[in-house]
Amino acid sequence: MLSYRPFAYVLAAAVALLLLLQYAGLASARSLGLIATPERFTELSFAHPTSLPSVLASSGTISFYFVVANREGADRTYAWSATYSTARSHGVLATGDTPVPTGSSRSVAVEVAAPSAHGATTVSVRLAAPRESIDFHVDIVGARA
Repeated sequence: MLSYRPFAYVLAAAVALLLLLQYAGLASARSLGLIATPERFTELSFAHPTSLPSVLASSGTISFYFVVANREGADRTYAWSATYSTARSHGVLATGDTPVPTGSSRSVAVEVAAPSAHGATTVSVRLAAPRESIDFHVDIVGARA
């Protein structure tokens, strides 16, 4: 009767060697840029883009939420600013720092008085680092009291 035990040992050793070489090969391939490493990034978006105001009374309040998602591989605190700009003026509406654990996202509420600007206005949210921004357009109408 044939014994398969030596064959099983050789096969097990070959599989172990192949796994070891594959692991070493993957590490080498990654270092050479042949295999992609997980991409690190931050996402910035409006939480409810369809609810952003398009027309606002100058005596009104601008209210919106934005979301910061951390895919950087480490916990981060994001410094942000909400600003406005028109053809004639610009300014800061609000600023803050938002801590976001890695792999998570945080929603930030912004509620501020409308700027004294009138007409077509761009409201922007900017992160200090990484440098990212999003914006929306609103028409500010009426006289300010």
